[in-house]
Amino acid sequence: MQKPEVPQQADSPGSERMETLMSEKAAAGIGRTSEMKWRKSTFSNPSGNCVEVADLANGLVAMRNSRDPEGAVLVYTRPEIDAFLRGAKSGEFDDLA
Repeated sequence: MQKPEVPQQADSPGSERMETLMSEKAAAGIGRTSEMKWRKSTFSNPSGNCVEVADLANGLVAMRNSRDPEGAVLVYTRPEIDAFLRGAKSGEFDDLA
């Protein structure tokens, strides 16, 4: 799975990456994110410090920051999500918590 990049402000040197993210979003057929069925873990705290995921009609999975629902959306393939979940379940990312 590729390491997600944090989008930069429009006037920053990384604005090209933001444009790429938006193009990928359009190419993935995401459309209006407010119309998607987002869900997050029941382990998420009341402050909303969590990510949300949504199934896309084309078999991809969308992911976003639950505190910024109008922000960037990352799109992953099912094999990428599977690899991440297997790593999380085996404790590979426990040092990040």
